[in-house]
Parts: sequence; structure tokens; C-alpha cells
Amino acid sequence: MRPFYLIILLIIPLVVKPQALFEKQIVPFDAMDVDYFGQDVALNDSFLFVSSIRYQNTIEGCVYVYKYENNDYIFDTKIFPEDPEELALFGTRLLFQDGLLFVGAQNKKIAGYLWPVGSLYVFEKDGINWVQRQKIEPPPPYNTNMLFSNAIAKFDETLVISAFRANAGAYENGKVYVYQYSNEVFSLKQQISPMDPIDYQSFGTSLVVKENLLLVGCDGDSTASGFQSGSVYAYIKKDSLWIYSRKYFPEQNSQFLAYGSSMTSNKDFVFIGTSDGYQYNQSGKVYIYKRTDTMMDFYQIIESGENYLPDRFGSKLFCSGDSLYVTALEDTVNSLNSGAVYLFVNENDSWIKKRKITPSDEQNARWFGISLAFINSYLVVGANLSKNNNIFPGKVYIYSSTPLSVFDEKMINMPNEFQVSQNFPNPFNSTTRVNYYLPTRGDIVIDVINNLGQRIIRNQILDQSDGDHSFDLNLDGYSSGVYFITMFAVPQSSGGASSFQKTIKAILLK
Repeated sequence: MRPFYLIILLIIPLVVKPQALFEKQIVPFDAMDVDYFGQDVALNDSFLFVSSIRYQNTIEGCVYVYKYENNDYIFDTKIFPEDPEELALFGTRLLFQDGLLFVGAQNKKIAGYLWPVGSLYVFEKDGINWVQRQKIEPPPPYNTNMLFSNAIAKFDETLVISAFRANAGAYENGKVYVYQYSNEVFSLKQQISPMDPIDYQSFGTSLVVKENLLLVGCDGDSTASGFQSGSVYAYIKKDSLWIYSRKYFPEQNSQFLAYGSSMTSNKDFVFIGTSDGYQYNQSGKVYIYKRTDTMMDFYQIIESGENYLPDRFGSKLFCSGDSLYVTALEDTVNSLNSGAVYLFVNENDSWIKKRKITPSDEQNARWFGISLAFINSYLVVGANLSKNNNIFPGKVYIYSSTPLSVFDEKMINMPNEFQVSQNFPNPFNSTTRVNYYLPTRGDIVIDVINNLGQRIIRNQILDQSDGDHSFDLNLDGYSSGVYFITMFAVPQSSGGASSFQKTIKAILLK
């Protein structure tokens, strides 16, 4: 059989070049194997906080503090609880807000109860030292492995803490605790559990709290959308209490999607991650909602577009202004499942994928993106299973547009020209996907040419934004053979003059 040939014409203006990123890696000076350094991270203008939940492997975890000075992050101190305990997982979750550092220890034991329940510690900087101000424990009744402090959120004087394995009308279905700050102490105000409890519901896997809106992720929930498809419960504030409002879920046939496994927000939008948390047999998604004072309206769904299964896209989310960072915890980099972080930007009323951030040492990185933080043009990415010097202590990666220091700094060049990746899968049966990168906005013309030079398909995508994109090619009505995918890039300002040409080889095998 004679081969067919596929030619794809791409038209893009080539004016703006994307900015390069510099990468700095942090490994603790006293690193030990399986310390889970980078389990969570938090930032303010002066400090970077990094948790290590198995610090030195035998005692309570700790939080490493790095001070920002002279355009670099320098180790400053470690924070420990006043009552260290083996395997309490101190540092499971971090939050810095309003001058207070909150540190979750989801396996902490409580006096009088044999099994782990969980606690939340509150620290404040007192001159030179970080001082423990309070230890928050959930009220009884307890059950084993409640995982209290697995998720935490704060707005003004309201602090919300989840225990998504608490027994609350069903077995390990989850509960949320609301605290109010007064006289320098957080006091329990309200307990919230789902009104439709089922076993292993995971009510409280993620939290968002605003002035009059509380959202509780429930990624193990089974609804009309499918078994363990997940949901998000919405509560509105009435007087001083949170009252159930409604429930959000994904579309039908979303079994095992784990909608609600992560959440974040800015002043206008709420972002709900899925991450395919149970079966790992599909790509993750992020659902975007336009937010009002007490309601949310569906706005957009975003995906990685790279067709890796499973990528766990949506595992972690962090939003800063009009920039959204999304972790794909199992994403593939050079055939290695190191993980990746995607940047989306709100542009022309749509959230557009701009770049994919990957570690420079993907052969050593693991669970890149397990934690995220961003401030003042610095992106911090935790990778708590990463390798260093033949052990796996975990790492933290810091990305910036300018180098932090002259030592151990690597520049990660973002593409500054049109790029085309090999189609996937290849060989393919009827349908395949091609990923490509546009350095700036442009138009796409796709021509499919057979071995006789005849054009059999033409598609156009006009005025596409810069960044990473993909298209799916369906050749269901064509015979097996070899196809060549050729892309031409033509600046709009040139009036149609060609500037780029890229060719890849694809095999249709039925």
C-alpha cells in the first residue's frame, strides 16, 4: 500500500518571545531518605516555609524556614511543635495568613484516645523566634485516622479545618469544623457534616472560604454523575452560622473523577480540581466557576491537552490574580512520570494554557507539584519524593524570571519559536493527537495531503492564543499507512509569507 502524506499549515505572528525561567533547587542540608521534604509549602514577602513530615524519619516532622534576603532564599531555622510525637505527620498542611503560620499534623494523637486523630498548630513570629500560640484539637467523639487538619482555609477571623475521615453519620465520610478568632484564640463555632452521608465520602478534601460563601470538596461522593465522581457542598453565611445552600457536581458519566479533590479561588473565580483520584484511568480536569457573593455559575473546563493517562491534572491548584497554576502529578516528561505544573492565564474572558513547567532533572523528580505557592514573581513547587545523592528526601523547586543567586541556578528556556511534538499515540487507530506550541497569537490551517499530492482535508483555527495547544486528527475513513504531518508558520503581519516548517511522521495502523 502506498503511504499517504499529511501536511498541516500553521499561521502565527512572531513578535513576542516568551520569557525564560530560572530554576533553583532546595534540598535540606540534613536530608535523610524518605523525609517527604516539600510535602507542603507556604510563602509570604519575607519567608518560605517547607514542611518535612518525616523529619529524620523517627521523630515529629518539622517546618524549614528560609528567609528572603539579598535576592535569595537562605535557610533560617526549623519549627517544631512543643509536643513532638513520632509519625504525627507534623507539616501535612501549611497555611500562612494574617501573620500566622498554621501547621497541620493529621496523625497527631490526643490525650485519652489511643489512635491518631490530628491537630492543628498555630505559630507566630515573636521577634527572632517562631512561637507556638495555640494547638487546636477537634472535639469528641473521635474515630481512628480522622485526619483532622488535612485541609485548612481562612478568611478574616474565620478558620475552617477539615477531618475528611471523621465518622459523621456514615463510616469515615468526613466533617468540617469552623473556628472564630477572638482575644488571640481560635474557638470552635460550628461543626458541619454532609446532609446525605455515605461511607468514605471524603467530605472536606478541599476548602474555600469567603466572606459569605463556604465550599467543601467531597471527592469520594457518589451522585447522579457517577460512582465516586465527587461533589462540592456550598454553604452561605446567615447571621453567624453557615447554612447549606446547594451541591455542585460534574457532568454525568464521571465515575471515579474525584471532583472536589482540590480547590482555589481569586476575587472573581472558583477553581475545582478533579485529578481522577481513585482509579487513575482518565485525564484530570479543572472546572472554573464565576463567583458572586453567595453563588457560583459554571464558566469553563480546562485540561492539560496532552492526552497522558493518567496525568492527575488538577491534583493541586494555586491562583494568583489572573494566573492559575495546575499540578498534573503523574504527567510524563521525557517518558518519566515526574509530574508537571501548567500555567493558565485569564485572557479575553477565557483561561488559556500558556506553558508547561517541568523540572530540569526529571530523572530525579517525583510528585513534582505536590505543593504550590506563588508570590512576587516566584513560583515554588514541592516534589516530596524526589531523589538527591542516591536517597529520596524530597526537593523544592523555585522558578523566577531572574536568577535568585549565582550558585546552583539553572535557566529553563521556554520555547521562543513554533514547536511540534510527535503525535500520540503513534502508531494510531483512526484518532491521534498532536501537541504544538505557539510563541504568540496566530491562525492555524490544517491540510491533509495523500500520496498523490491531493488535499483531502482542510481545517482552520483562527486567531489562536499563544502557548501550548493540541488538535485531534481522525482518519477513520482512510487506509493504514504512513502520514507526514507538516506545519508551516506564517506571521499575520507578513501578509501570508511563510516563516516556519515542521514535519513529523505518523503511522495509521488498523
